[in-house]
Amino acid sequence: MGITFRPDSIKAINERKAKERAVTAFQRNLIMAAATGGDFSDCYLSQHSAMFEVFDPENPRPWVRGSLSRCNVCGELFRAEHDIAAEHAGTSPSESNLWVRVLPATTNGYPNWESGLAANTFMNGSRAWHNDILWESTVDHNIWEPGTVANIWIQVSIRG
Repeated sequence: MGITFRPDSIKAINERKAKERAVTAFQRNLIMAAATGGDFSDCYLSQHSAMFEVFDPENPRPWVRGSLSRCNVCGELFRAEHDIAAEHAGTSPSESNLWVRVLPATTNGYPNWESGLAANTFMNGSRAWHNDILWESTVDHNIWEPGTVANIWIQVSIRG
């Protein structure tokens, strides 16, 4: 009498192993970035948003500036804009000005610029597409439309 496996159990095991490999690779990348003083682009982070903790309004906890969390309402990735004390951490990131949304990358590797809402600010060095031009922000907390205010964005390249 041999052991038989249900096909769905083998599939579940393979899926779990694939997820474990992805988590391990992501963790290795985080360690390398920390060791070399590097930083990940928002594009890279948005592509791996499943690796981040889901915000839980039932268990508010303090967040350190720069912490990343997936929103419990919309599922998108957000970054804490400031240190957030536990007593102020009960509001979902998509409904709070304490968080900035990490814009997802396009097929060209950078997000499309979106209207200057408080939740869509760009930090110094962040890049975004706008009107088929790749722009780089030269200031932190940039909400201005690229090309409209001098010295706030610099043109990097043209899509084509």
